[in-house]
Amino acid sequence: MNRTSVTLLLFLTAALLIIYYPVFTAEFLYTDEANQLWDAATRLNFETSVPQGRLLTYKIFEWVFSHIHTVHQVIYARLFSFFGWILCLPVWYYIISTLVVKNGLPKQLVLLAMVYLICMPPFIIYIGWSACMEMFIACLSALLSGFVLYQGISYNGELVEVSSKRIALSIITGVTALFIYQHCFGCFFIPFFIHFIATKKISKTIYIGFAFSLVIFIVYYLAFKYTLNVYALPASSRGAFATNPVNKLLFFFSMPLATAFHFTYIFTEKSVEGLIVYGTVLFGWMAATLITQRTKSPADKLVYLLGLIVFAMFADLPSLIVQENYSSNRTLFALDMIALLLVAETIFSLIKKENTSNIVAGGFSIFFLMNAWYNYHKQFIDPLQVEYSLLKNVITKQYQPGITSIYFICPGENTFKEKYGITPSWDEFGIPSTAKIWAPEPTIKQLIFEKTGDRKIAEKMAVKSWPNKVAFESSGGTLPPGGLLIDMEATLAK
Repeated sequence: MNRTSVTLLLFLTAALLIIYYPVFTAEFLYTDEANQLWDAATRLNFETSVPQGRLLTYKIFEWVFSHIHTVHQVIYARLFSFFGWILCLPVWYYIISTLVVKNGLPKQLVLLAMVYLICMPPFIIYIGWSACMEMFIACLSALLSGFVLYQGISYNGELVEVSSKRIALSIITGVTALFIYQHCFGCFFIPFFIHFIATKKISKTIYIGFAFSLVIFIVYYLAFKYTLNVYALPASSRGAFATNPVNKLLFFFSMPLATAFHFTYIFTEKSVEGLIVYGTVLFGWMAATLITQRTKSPADKLVYLLGLIVFAMFADLPSLIVQENYSSNRTLFALDMIALLLVAETIFSLIKKENTSNIVAGGFSIFFLMNAWYNYHKQFIDPLQVEYSLLKNVITKQYQPGITSIYFICPGENTFKEKYGITPSWDEFGIPSTAKIWAPEPTIKQLIFEKTGDRKIAEKMAVKSWPNKVAFESSGGTLPPGGLLIDMEATLAK
């Protein structure tokens, strides 16, 4: 590894520490974390992960949370992800740089891709939310699966040659990624996508990549069915196959693909502003592409455009094949990276001077880094720490022996937006943890357990939640004897 490579990796590590330093000290629980901590001794993670085809995720969480017993110790789960990504960065750098050089693309693409990797919204969630602490393994496994196959493809005349060792390794790493988090498998296509945007044509290598990805999906599906049989579990209803392809395509183009073209800027998933930015970036890219490919025939341009659409769809394939229309930021890692590579390659192809390309790459990198700092601190962790501190203070001061039930009024999902002016996005950014009606119970029980030191007292506590004050008052609005009312909506509004 040369001096330039070492310098870039040191820079990326320093950037991670500067942006994500609260991961070492921040004390809070965010939605699923409350269940994972409180129910660590039960089979909750087993019953949610295995039926969804994430057996390895269950094993990882079982191991990590068996060593975690307090809210403060959840920091260790987040650090597991943080240091996992640091260890993965050299591999990501090696693969991206190898692919860029091999395909004759501008070297500035490597810098921009690596900076974007640590700044994109999915990465922020992977670091900040321990419910996603396993993603670094899934993303790297999928990338390795595609890279091993891509590098192993050779031709003897018309005959395609790939060693059996590479095929086996690609299947193992690909299936591993799918058994952790299916959406991360989109990283498998990154090597083939870089090849595609460099050649601007669908080669035999790309056909092989797509065909082999289907082989991996089939192997995974058979293995998944086998695990369900072993554990005598039904498949999760969330994994039911889609029956309306037109509806899925409309959703894909209006939500996941739109989000991928926001480039670290966070919009509410259905915002008009977000669609305008999406349309503007897409129109600008298309205009630039027409300039760079003005000598190509209309047929070649159409094939290139269709190829890009297919790549984008395969990068988000797990979302497209299931009935559920939900595509949060954490599912879009691969699609986000593909969108960045596409637009960046087009920009650099328009620039003839290397110094200008360096300035452009540096400028975008600075923007991504600054926006990542804002997104992590202001749109995610800062308001969650305030919320948790307020709730902990209420329990510390108001809970007394003899209290047997707690009635909880949840804050609205727009509470942070109204108070701090930040943007809510899916169930990840700008949303109070206790806005989810199922989150207060495990959070409150964990806090009572940590205050009293007696888990049985916390287990016996009856916790009932209402989505807002109107719903509470409509139910009667009275507390039973030994009851404590916590109006989180009012507490956060102060």
